[in-house]
Amino acid sequence: MKNVMIGAEKAVEVRVEHTIYTLIFNGYTMFALQEEFGANFIPTMKKYSKDELERVCRAASIMAQHGELARRRIGLDAQEIKEIKANDIAESSRDIVAVIQAVMQAFTVGFEREIKPEVEEVDLILMELKKDEKVKRAEYLRIGSVSGLSADETLAANVGMIYDLCEMYNQSHKQKEV
Repeated sequence: MKNVMIGAEKAVEVRVEHTIYTLIFNGYTMFALQEEFGANFIPTMKKYSKDELERVCRAASIMAQHGELARRRIGLDAQEIKEIKANDIAESSRDIVAVIQAVMQAFTVGFEREIKPEVEEVDLILMELKKDEKVKRAEYLRIGSVSGLSADETLAANVGMIYDLCEMYNQSHKQKEV
């Protein structure tokens, strides 16, 4: 497993059964995972059950699909989009661990922030997730449009980058005390 860049986007490559998958967590992925799993779309693997492994593999497959689409957007040769199935990796504890770690790493690099909020306690992403509500697509696209991005550019960018743009906008439009 290794971190890679797809254009300007951060992603994770993982090898599972001799196939390399590129997992990305961007706006497209976030909303696809929300549609599939609801507001709590980050798998935890606290239970180590077959159902949770299937959930992780489904999340990995969605991330890999969007990773391949991101590769194609920047002009790389198209590769077949394959699903990662729990039944296929259930025999190999090495593959199971690789998929779980890759999914968690993809979330980490996708949520990664470069700009620190002025008020350290407020993390917009965590605030949204803690409310146990879905991040609203319109609100997410509004953040991108205020920052000068198209809807496609907003959804194709890593989630952390979009929230960095929101923080930069907020910092630049803050009322100055007189």
